[in-house]
Amino acid sequence: MWPQECILAATTIGHPVSLMHALAVGGLSVSLWSGLLDVAQDQLKRLEAQYQICQLDIWPPLIRFYRAAIDTAGRDAQAVDRMRDAIGGLRSRNLRIHFAMNLAMLADAALSHNRLDVARAVAAEASDYLERDEAWCRSELFRVIGLTRWREGDVLSAAENLAMAVRAAQRSGALTLELRAATQQAKLALQTGHGDIALSHLACVYQRFESGLHTADVVAARDQLEVGQMISRGGS
Repeated sequence: MWPQECILAATTIGHPVSLMHALAVGGLSVSLWSGLLDVAQDQLKRLEAQYQICQLDIWPPLIRFYRAAIDTAGRDAQAVDRMRDAIGGLRSRNLRIHFAMNLAMLADAALSHNRLDVARAVAAEASDYLERDEAWCRSELFRVIGLTRWREGDVLSAAENLAMAVRAAQRSGALTLELRAATQQAKLALQTGHGDIALSHLACVYQRFESGLHTADVVAARDQLEVGQMISRGGS
């Protein structure tokens, strides 16, 4: 069931806790991945409103986390620290549902704002999660570890982790996560002069998405394929 369907179902039955889970665990993450900041803002407002009805201790750090995540996507560099602090609140309460994916979101935000210190800390914690039964989000953890190693200059480790991210996504059947990993894999491969195979795989994954879809991940994949085509034409 897609997040919007979960949100609609929870709204229909009028169950606040179910609605809050649908918003926090599904809706907000997907909206942020898709680059739909206006939708994410609306979902966060709904989550905050539901919290006034159902004031359980688990919700304040999640609300703070998503508020900061929206702000980082809006280019507020200082919000990276607020995301990290909110993660600390989740950790101290031992609230581990969706925690690994929250770590990946923090790493992405940190790297986008050149906060390698935060990304390194997240990569270390993500490596620990890979030793646990967290198969559903292994792809994202491998991906952010790979991106962090790349930023550190360790291209070999970056390539290995991005390849593992692609394989993990394939095993779990998570097409969007495979697209995210394959896009970064192709970008790295192009920089090292070995882009043909990675670009071919990215093209195959990209073609499985509906034409006209303009989520952030699909646009990034399309842009990377166009870069690859330009490089190929320039070298021919």
